[in-house]
Amino acid sequence: MKKFWKYIAVAAGLAFAAACAPQYPEVIPSQAPQASALDVTIDVDQTTNFVTFTMNNKGLVPVWIFGDQKIDGKANKNYSYTVNGLKLRFRDAGEYTVEVKAYNSGGMTQGSVVKTFTLENTYRDPFDPAPYIKAVAGDDSQTWEWNHTVDAHFGCGPVGDPLAWWQCSAEFKAGFLYDDLMTFDSKGNYTFDPVDGQAYANTGSEYMSEYNTGEDYLFPAEKKTSKYTFESSWNDAGIEEIYLVLESGSLLSYVPHKSAVEEPRFLVMESKPASMKKKLQLMSTVYTPNNADGISWYYEFVPEGSAQGGGEEEEVVDDDPTFYDVNGSANLWRSATINPVFWFADGGWGQIADPEYEMLEGNGIKVTIPEGIGGAEWQGQTQLQTNIPASASKQYDFCLTLTSSEDATFTVKLAWKGNDNDHAFFYVNNFAVEADKPTLFKMHNLSPDVDYDAVTLFVDMGRTPVGATVEVKDLCFQEHAEIFIDTTGEGNLWKSATINPVFWFADGGWGQIADPEYEMLEGNGIKVTIPEGIGGAEWQGQTQLQTNIPASASKRYDFALTLTSSEDATFTVKLAWKGNDNDHAFFYVNNFEVKADVATPFNMIAISPDVDYDAVTLFVDMGRTPVGATVEVSGITLQEHATISYDVNGEGNLWKAGTINPVFWFADGGWGQIADPEYEMLAGNGIKVTIPEGIGGAEWQGQTQLQTNIPASASKRYDFCLTLASSEDATFTVKLAWKGNDNDHAFFYVNNFEVKADEPATFKRPAISPDVDYDAVTLFVDMGRTPVGATVEVKDICLQEHE
Repeated sequence: MKKFWKYIAVAAGLAFAAACAPQYPEVIPSQAPQASALDVTIDVDQTTNFVTFTMNNKGLVPVWIFGDQKIDGKANKNYSYTVNGLKLRFRDAGEYTVEVKAYNSGGMTQGSVVKTFTLENTYRDPFDPAPYIKAVAGDDSQTWEWNHTVDAHFGCGPVGDPLAWWQCSAEFKAGFLYDDLMTFDSKGNYTFDPVDGQAYANTGSEYMSEYNTGEDYLFPAEKKTSKYTFESSWNDAGIEEIYLVLESGSLLSYVPHKSAVEEPRFLVMESKPASMKKKLQLMSTVYTPNNADGISWYYEFVPEGSAQGGGEEEEVVDDDPTFYDVNGSANLWRSATINPVFWFADGGWGQIADPEYEMLEGNGIKVTIPEGIGGAEWQGQTQLQTNIPASASKQYDFCLTLTSSEDATFTVKLAWKGNDNDHAFFYVNNFAVEADKPTLFKMHNLSPDVDYDAVTLFVDMGRTPVGATVEVKDLCFQEHAEIFIDTTGEGNLWKSATINPVFWFADGGWGQIADPEYEMLEGNGIKVTIPEGIGGAEWQGQTQLQTNIPASASKRYDFALTLTSSEDATFTVKLAWKGNDNDHAFFYVNNFEVKADVATPFNMIAISPDVDYDAVTLFVDMGRTPVGATVEVSGITLQEHATISYDVNGEGNLWKAGTINPVFWFADGGWGQIADPEYEMLAGNGIKVTIPEGIGGAEWQGQTQLQTNIPASASKRYDFCLTLASSEDATFTVKLAWKGNDNDHAFFYVNNFEVKADEPATFKRPAISPDVDYDAVTLFVDMGRTPVGATVEVKDICLQEHE
């Protein structure tokens, strides 16, 4: 028999299930339904594998409880449903069971019944390879090449994660891989053309071994045409996977192992045919004597010419909004004591003399690469040892700029001086720098795995040509501060400004047409309807929002807005000086794409004008938007740049200094209270709880309150954070509320905060206010959906006044 949830909560007839503090509704057990009287019908469609579950008792709400069966492609989960006439598809043939309970106004059945049903066949969706063939071959044929101009186009890792161990930087395998061409046609023919008569293999591939040099090697290869197709397979989780399958003996450029030639089968990582047309992402998994546990290799191809810019360019998005305060007081590196240490070696790994160097402003360094260097990674080790400590309980941002007088590839590692091999913030061994082109390296939101008494930076220059000079400068190591766009707050200069909308719309010949219909929106936004006659080009739909907001060149600002269009469109967004917008702009972005009916945020962080503005103007050009479409520009924010740092250990943390009283209300599946869990208080007024036997498994059946003596004012704003760590996967409810009335007055209530086993997760809520004054704050962390025996830690709690 399958393993079931023993209990499940239902909310319809038991209003107390949604409560946030212990409540005791009147339930008359004698009126509750009896499990033995439940009348259930289960209808099985053996053709489609759909099963319908019906409860025939009148006045009862059924509860269908399933174990780890594969339901609709999902596996290894526990499912419950409260729908009568429930219809589900089960993927695999076999005997199944469902546990059935029910409830009415009298409560839940005490006990349950278990029903059995059988699926005669395993169901798999029919597979049609035609869309996938069209994706790689087009209408006739398509030639593909490596996407070699971008990082991570090639790599390896453990089974199923092919970029985890190593990622190939742009152009790193030039001369080995990138001349290879792969052509697929619509009739199922595949042609591999090595162009130069050579292909490339892994040193452990056991393929064409007579050419193996002890490293990855080239071997002779001829142009060859064979067959290909696409196949589907269903993994153990009941999820469909798509594979590109080549005829035995076919090469797909790099050979990770001979098995990938004998049985060439490649998982399609992005299996949507529309996406495959632009980029073909494949994974080859092989098992070798050196990798008995398996190794996965990543291949990324694009249509021929795309990698050189001949095809559609892929926009590179920097998703790091962090401001690196290189010259500010937050930069711990700038004020540190630095000790440069070198270990340079020859090709035989014998140590050679230290290089010539000079220290640069801001604790950077300039190194001249000496004669005799071996030319491999770690043969040019340059360490900058510091006196900067780092805490495992904090997050940090790091950046530097690398400049080399010759093309070179560097290794960058930030680690603990006490043990850099086992404990590192990060280790990146393929950072490529072009000659005389300063290149920014940055990592954000990092934590060490242990407390460091001192941080050391490694920049390995072993692969840099003799005589080249390398500069490591503009270093920043700072505690991570979260950036907060406060659209509704007093800091939003836009919200309280005077706005004057000005239009200049033109036809295809650049003759001005009538202004569009528009309406002003709350918060000084605008809604525009695109008029007939618009030309369809950039700047033919100019919409200006002229303001009375000054801006100073000596300050930094954050800007945000949300664009929503009823049709797909591309916009230009520019924030500039009303006095001279052509020469003086905060920014000018002319390719901001918005999909139909998708509210799309646009952000610019820590920007400054080049001159003082007496008044700011926002341009949103709508010239490339279809006639009749409506465009909304909303949520506009212009604020002086500010970050939020959660100072868990600082004097501003009200939580740390508070008096905490832990209170519990844990319940079983019938909402009867059970004994309080075992717990211990943690440093900083946190708590560690062990989930007890008998817990029901639903929200609010594991209520853990930390009641405090901390007051909170409705006239103030606060920042709140905590870290949740669980020994098992779990979903938590987090609520910060008034001890006097937590149901009606809460800072927030979040009931779906998911935490993975042994992966601490940080929960943050910046700039929040209570709706009434609190004499005392209470934190609720409900653990009702956490497995029995798991341990949960609530720690690094911070409640501070928002600056």
